[in-house]
Amino acid sequence: MSVSFLHSRLTEPPIKFPAIGLELFVRIPPAPSSGEFCLTETINAPGKGPPRH
Repeated sequence: MSVSFLHSRLTEPPIKFPAIGLELFVRIPPAPSSGEFCLTETINAPGKGPPRH
């Protein structure tokens, strides 16, 4: 089995959700895993972020 790692380039802008103070980066898109998973990183503004779930 081969393993490869994909990372977003630092030049790619985040996906922004200003209403909840969230910036999202896709670090591993679904395509390399045939749609099995996706890895994201988020940055939350102080006191902001997604609602509890």
